Amino acid sequence: MESLSELEILTKRCIETKGTRECRVALSFAEVLQNQAASSGNFACQSRLLGLESDLIRLSFQAGRDGLGLKMLEEVNMFCNGI
Repeated sequence: MESLSELEILTKRCIETKGTRECRVALSFAEVLQNQAASSGNFACQSRLLGLESDLIRLSFQAGRDGLGLKMLEEVNMFCNGI
């Protein structure tokens, strides 16, 4: 099972660099976690991960705002414990 701490590292790297490659790696990782949350029926977590994925996509196109990704990451950490 993938870990939230790894997602946090990847997301922060995306935000810091705004690099397409870094953001895509974070996006792929978030997608794995999102599928795990859906499989376990944790829909609150799944919806936060989908929101984070949206922010990562915007950042990869350099159209996102850093604060949104960090705020969504906080919510992911609150709602996704134990996935």
